Amino acid sequence: TGVMRVELNAPPPAEIASEELTADNTAALLQFSYEVILPGEITDHNGTIDPLTGNPIWIIDFASTEPIEFFAEASLD
Repeated sequence: TGVMRVELNAPPPAEIASEELTADNTAALLQFSYEVILPGEITDHNGTIDPLTGNPIWIIDFASTEPIEFFAEASLD
């Protein structure tokens, strides 16, 4: 199928990152994800395969200084 997912993870605030995460402060972690449905079948991508769904997934960490680049191609055949 033409389903792909992107997850965006934001690091916890510096004061929590320097401490141990507990049930009280894990709410400070932020994760946002969305799915995109392309027409047809995905034929090429630079993501990894989600073992639960078999669809490509990209996990983007806001703490990284590396450039973000992802692509997916779909075929209607």
